[in-house]
Amino acid sequence: MIQLYVAGDPLPQGSKTGFILRGKTRKQDRVVLKEVANNATKKRKAGALKRWRKAIAEEARKHAPAELIAGPVDLTIVFVLERPKSHWLKSGRIAKGKPRRPIGRPDKSKLTRAVEDALSGVIYRDDSQVVDGRVRKRYQTIPDEETGAHIIVTAIPDEETEAYVIVTAIPDEETEAYVTVGCDAE
Repeated sequence: MIQLYVAGDPLPQGSKTGFILRGKTRKQDRVVLKEVANNATKKRKAGALKRWRKAIAEEARKHAPAELIAGPVDLTIVFVLERPKSHWLKSGRIAKGKPRRPIGRPDKSKLTRAVEDALSGVIYRDDSQVVDGRVRKRYQTIPDEETGAHIIVTAIPDEETEAYVIVTAIPDEETEAYVTVGCDAE
């Protein structure tokens, strides 16, 4: 099991679209992928997503295994997002009636996409190996709590008869533990 924390403002990785860049001959044609711009990506500073993914990869390298994980992977992530200033009382407590969890943007799947891609080639070979896991996003619980991502990567045994149990304590405003039980045996 590999556990790491990456400080910073979690950023979503948007969708990509592909187009063909025509060369002089058909053999020189190439496919180019470009991130689809939306309101969220237009408001970001240039290179912000690249810096976020780089920060994840750099922290992951400190915890990386000697060899990349080659089999299936369980990925657990908790994104800690900045709570809007209007949610805080002067005492530092959260005002009554303010949501405990962020239900707006950025969406969970696009935040996850950025982490999965950043860990590819650092912890595991490819993000297609992620077959299980849990992803949450939550607000800060105290005014000076750092925003970022708590990440846990676990290699899942690939033997047909081996059962596995993953117990993950996720940092949250409540004391919680999640248990993933799996068995590949038929």
